[in-house]
Parts: sequence; C-alpha cells; structure tokens
Amino acid sequence: MPELHINDCELHYELLGSRSSDCVVFIPGLGMPLQTWRERYAAPLADSGYSILLFNLRGTAPSETTPPPYSLELLADDCSKLIEALGFQRVLLVGYSLGSRIAAHMVLRGLSAVTGLFLVAPHLGRSSACGAAIIEAEGAIYKTNSYPPPSYMALCDLLQICSWRELVDDRTTRSMLRAVSATDYRDVGRQAQFFAATSEHDDHAQLHRIAVKTRVIGFEQDVITPSRLCAEVATAIPGAQYLEISGAGHAGFFVRRNEILAALRRFVEELGWSTAACADSAQLARSDT
Repeated sequence: MPELHINDCELHYELLGSRSSDCVVFIPGLGMPLQTWRERYAAPLADSGYSILLFNLRGTAPSETTPPPYSLELLADDCSKLIEALGFQRVLLVGYSLGSRIAAHMVLRGLSAVTGLFLVAPHLGRSSACGAAIIEAEGAIYKTNSYPPPSYMALCDLLQICSWRELVDDRTTRSMLRAVSATDYRDVGRQAQFFAATSEHDDHAQLHRIAVKTRVIGFEQDVITPSRLCAEVATAIPGAQYLEISGAGHAGFFVRRNEILAALRRFVEELGWSTAACADSAQLARSDT
C-alpha cells in the first residue's frame, strides 16, 4: 500500500479504478480501515470506471499513530493535503459519521477542488440526549483507563449502532457483532480520533458557507446521529438535499449498502461526471469526425 508523508505523519492510501483528475474520495469514520469502504462502495464505483481514493486516517493502522491529541482541523488538513499531493483537480468527498465532519471542515477550510459532498450520518457537533450520554460514557472509559470486558464493550456498541429492526434479524446481529468485536478500544489512535470527533464545537453556524452540491443521508432510527439532526445539516447547507433510510440505525452504512450505493451513483451522475471509459469513447468519437 503506498504512503505519503503529510503533516509529519505517514498516511497510507489506495487508488482504484481509472486514473483521472476527477476523483471520488472516501473519508472513513472513527477507527474505520479503508477496506470497509473498498468492499462495500469503492470497488463497485471503480468497476464502473470512476477514479477512487481510499486512505486510513492518522491513528488508523497502517497509517501512522502520532502522539495525541488530534483535532478536526488536523484531520481535515491531512486529507486536504493528501488530495493536493496526488494532483486531483475535482473531487467528490464521501464521508461517514466522523468522515462527514472531516469532509465539511475540508470545504469550510477552503479546499477548492471539492465539487460535491455526500454526507452519511453526519455528526457536526450536535448530539441528542442519548448521543451525549454515549459520548460521555465512552470518554470516561478512556480518561479513567477503566475498561469493561471486550465482549461487553462490543455488545454496547451493537446496541448503539443497530436499530431494533436490525437487532431482531439474527443474521444482521451476528454479522455486526463480529464487526464490532474486532474494535480495539485501548488503541491510542482510535481514542485520539474519538476525542477529535466528539469536540463540543457546533459546526452548524458555518454550514451556510458551503457552496458545493451536497446530499445528506440520515438513518431513521439512529441514536448516535439522529435523523432530525442530519436533516438540520441539510437545511443549513444551501441547496442540500436530504434522504432518509427508513428503519436503519447508525449501522445503516453497513446493512443498507445497496440503497446508499444507489443514491451515491445518482449523485455522481448529477455532478455531470463521466467515467474514464465514457470520456475515452467521447474522445475517440471527436477524433473520428
């Protein structure tokens, strides 16, 4: 996996699909390795001819874990400088949870290459009462270094990210429990990302400055980033459109992949981007005339 030295940190990345100056950039959520994007979303778009950039955030191996603390500004600057170093002229930023907040900060900090935002379950500094309680409880575990058994932590994660509709499906429950059981809650990089992600600063007052085409995806039964807060994000960004996935919790990113991928494909088409294959065909047609 290639790497670049950005802001005194080695960031590992992966390029898929065509080699184009236009690129769909996937920004991961908390502790989320790039493979999660690749398997569910990036590979299908790459197979359709789009240029794709995946990477691991600072603090997610094999990217370097630099000493904490991290800030949203630092994580956003890492991502922006990676895009600039790779020479992309137009990018669509696709973010999930923490990744959505990073994507919004990249635009607010002036990354001119961004032509679109696709924000899935965006957490932009506001929490519900339940979400605030989750943040406080997890933060207390890290601050006091008092860790419950891993199986209990995994169960708590499962109950937080899945809706009741998803939990009554045994196949979904087993699959998600396997996924969250792989989380290393003692990992220093993940903890640093957590505290950056849960900073109390409310980004909503700045969202009116976002002037790129935006689609916001919310999940009806999400207790971490409730759908009403996702809808508020869409309302605050001029011209943004909102899509709500019914019956889904925060794990809708994983279990409702087909609906989200279809929405992402439509959004890319609305941006007027053509695949490399289409562009090559058009170039051949022009040369034949």
